[in-house]
Amino acid sequence: MTLLSEIISISHEVGDKYSFCNPEESMCLNSSFAQEGNTIRITLKTGEVLVNPSLEFDDENTGCIFDTVVSGSIEMAMDFVIRVKLASSYVRNVEINGSNLTHKNSNKYMYPSLNSGDFIIFNLNDGRALKIRFNNLIQVDKNWCFKPYIRDEVGSWILHFRFLPKYGQLGTKNCVSWYRSQPIPKFFQNIFDYSGYSKNILYKSEISPRGPILRRVLNLTSYYFARLGIAGQFKLRIDYV
Repeated sequence: MTLLSEIISISHEVGDKYSFCNPEESMCLNSSFAQEGNTIRITLKTGEVLVNPSLEFDDENTGCIFDTVVSGSIEMAMDFVIRVKLASSYVRNVEINGSNLTHKNSNKYMYPSLNSGDFIIFNLNDGRALKIRFNNLIQVDKNWCFKPYIRDEVGSWILHFRFLPKYGQLGTKNCVSWYRSQPIPKFFQNIFDYSGYSKNILYKSEISPRGPILRRVLNLTSYYFARLGIAGQFKLRIDYV
């Protein structure tokens, strides 16, 4: 029998205008993290966040509970995410609020309407299913919103319970590895802002991703950056049935 811990991984991601960090996967860009007892301190260029996660698996391999307590502030934050990742090779299809999704390696962000208590069901190839239910008790600044999404990244299903600003300072990044997903030079940003192009490409790489070859070269996308004050608790219950 496949163990639940082999199928799924859960982590935190947080980004600002200049930096990014996923401490559980040791992914850092212009950032750092430190383990302080049960707490992880994530430090970005414009602020820091404390997360206190716990993950407990049932003895019978029938489920797990993920619980995290979050606090902190970031001046130019882009988003804060609780990230669930599953290898697509295990999954036949996904059911969310009556919609049936299959993996196409499109990397397109899909935004289902989700509220605390709703189920996300991953039907597996072995005939079993993962049923994920969440309870969001995190409070954020009033210009921020909770906007979860799912995407079919090459080789994986990515489920993000995401917080992001509804408005703020508009900025453009070149989201490719060789440019390290950094902001474009101010000269070009001013041109983009004056021409209105910045708004035309707002979250563009998420809504309408380019092909895999083009994504490695030029992948311009604009985001809102705003102060984030965050505090509260987030829970996931995952049943393997």
